[in-house]
Amino acid sequence: DDFAGTGQQACEAWDETIQELLPENPNAYLILIMASTCAKENIEKETELSVNPYSFLSETDNIFSPRCNQFTSKEKKTILKYCRKASTRYPRGHGDCGFVVVFSHNCPNDSIPILHVFHRGWEGLFRRYD
Repeated sequence: DDFAGTGQQACEAWDETIQELLPENPNAYLILIMASTCAKENIEKETELSVNPYSFLSETDNIFSPRCNQFTSKEKKTILKYCRKASTRYPRGHGDCGFVVVFSHNCPNDSIPILHVFHRGWEGLFRRYD
């Protein structure tokens, strides 16, 4: 896969299909381009998968986190205002991840919604295709 922000999708896939397709006690690996440290922990706790991303994202990569120093508090408030306009349900991205991640083929829903959401009142720069 390409990305794991919360690990929810991988855990659901494990429970619904993957686990039953594998023989007993195999070594199973999930190879990713990128994952949050939280997703890795969640997946490894809830499944028998060993998560191996090329790159990790941490709390400092969540632009709304106090630990992220890429934006000032004022800038974060302004970004959040626009994110709320783009998505009232997930203004900080799915799972409140607050990531700014875009791939050439898609934008993860864990990224902030101003990047990918498309509806009558908002058109993100990198429309998400489900």
